[in-house]
Amino acid sequence: MKQYRKKNPLSYALGAYPTMELVLHAPELLQIIYTHPKIDLPLLEKLRAHAKTLGIKMQETSAMERLSGKGNIFVAASFVKQPRPLDADKPHLVLVNPSNVGNLGTILRSALGWEYRDIALIEPAADPFHPNCVRASMGSLFQQRIWLYKDFSSYQEMYPHHTLWSLMTRTEQRLEDIEDFGDKHSFILGNESSGLPEEFADITDPVTIDTSDAIDSLNITLAAAIAMHQAYSKKRPIRG
Repeated sequence: MKQYRKKNPLSYALGAYPTMELVLHAPELLQIIYTHPKIDLPLLEKLRAHAKTLGIKMQETSAMERLSGKGNIFVAASFVKQPRPLDADKPHLVLVNPSNVGNLGTILRSALGWEYRDIALIEPAADPFHPNCVRASMGSLFQQRIWLYKDFSSYQEMYPHHTLWSLMTRTEQRLEDIEDFGDKHSFILGNESSGLPEEFADITDPVTIDTSDAIDSLNITLAAAIAMHQAYSKKRPIRG
């Protein structure tokens, strides 16, 4: 296992859960499954069965400890990094210049939970295929379509029929007052520290998340989660 580099075509899923998500949802990207000598036998047998079915090589190594920086990783897998174009008929989550791979991974995990499988990243952006992002997402990105755009206008040109909702702090329109976000809509959030540029108030429909006056803004991971849950709750499926 080599140290991860952004320019390399391969990345790693670190940990049992992200690895199993890769095995189950994106086996076509899977290259090698790595196991630690101390892995639990039931998990090892489960992985062996999947590897045999998929025709995937398994390799025993303790090198994943060096890669992860932690001593509690007993399973990992290498996979081919493959951005996927977004579905033009689905709602999108658009992140403008996200800078932290941990935050990005957490957002991807929340997005999958509320049926946002199409994620646009406006560059410069954190690397969605970084092992730390993959781990923070718990492998959610293997069920999502993620594409990077050089700027917001490039994204907008590709999906001109999406209603654009930007999360901003200085606006009178509140998120919770919106009754219908539209089947084709995009939630747009800015960088962790700087947020969205003021120009987004002119080219999108800006909304704010209502809070007390004790704070002036929310963390990007929390803001994204609240927005997606709000839209999901408007069309929550009836569960039997």
